[in-house]
Amino acid sequence: MDARLIAMGAAGAAGLVLGGAVWALSGGHAQGEALDQLDTRLSAISTRSRPRLDRPSDALAQIKGRPLFASTGIPATTPESDVSVQLVGLARTPARTAALLAIGGAPAEWLTLGETRGGVTLRAVTGSGATVATLFGDRELMLGVGGPSPVGVAQGNPGGPPAGFRSPPPPASAPGMTP
Repeated sequence: MDARLIAMGAAGAAGLVLGGAVWALSGGHAQGEALDQLDTRLSAISTRSRPRLDRPSDALAQIKGRPLFASTGIPATTPESDVSVQLVGLARTPARTAALLAIGGAPAEWLTLGETRGGVTLRAVTGSGATVATLFGDRELMLGVGGPSPVGVAQGNPGGPPAGFRSPPPPASAPGMTP
């Protein structure tokens, strides 16, 4: 046999003998008793499950008895009287997500996610639109789609540019341009 193989076997046997001696000298028997005591305390803990109740609890009956939607005292309205909302602008940056909304014909104001104004709550902002919640449910608004411009309406010019607006001049390469 190889001398290295004999040395490995002898080292393993010596390690077992040395480890057992150190364990015995350090009070290994006392540690074993402490572990036995801990084991008996753990096995004494009951792990059985509690029996199910055959009857519903009083708390559950109280919760079930309450109305799902509480009355707010607001007079009932029809969907035709829902507030008008127009999406004018969007802001999506790492620091801010907001939408510029004109609510009920008022001047447009910035709303951040979760903010509520005039009964309209901003729920989500996408690349080309926003989702708002009103009293009659969620509505999706698209940028550039909707009624007249709130600026034009505010200045008495529904559907057109505001008073005093001048279009930019046509490009120099436009057909029909004469120098």
